[in-house]
Amino acid sequence: PEEQNGSADLMVQGESAPDAEWEKWQFKTGRKKAGQYGLEVHLEKSAGHVNRKATVRPYAVGDFQTLCVVNVYDTHIDRWKIPATELERRGYLTSDTTPGVVTLYVHLPEALTDERPGYCRDGRKCKENTSIWTRAFHKRYEI
Repeated sequence: PEEQNGSADLMVQGESAPDAEWEKWQFKTGRKKAGQYGLEVHLEKSAGHVNRKATVRPYAVGDFQTLCVVNVYDTHIDRWKIPATELERRGYLTSDTTPGVVTLYVHLPEALTDERPGYCRDGRKCKENTSIWTRAFHKRYEI
């Protein structure tokens, strides 16, 4: 990227054609959170300091074109490639009309997990999962 400490991690030339436009990609790693299905991803950027304490805010529309969540394991790599337009549509990015969200959960496709929508890891009934849509953006690479 052309800016120092900007919101994008990498500039990628569009994958559809060799002469396609360059896109700003934001890379994140998902983290397993106890008692939760899916991997937690922090969608946040620095908002400066208040009383010497670092603060964060959600990414905004236009900060990047693609969110790429990557987790590497001994035998495979799980990757979610999510267009920023999808995150904007679902209210995850800050805009004039949306405050944005700093946490997203990404989920493996049904065939790769024991995850049951509507249930917590401990088997009790939970509210319906609002981020199961991320399954459609997943791809696995064997190492």
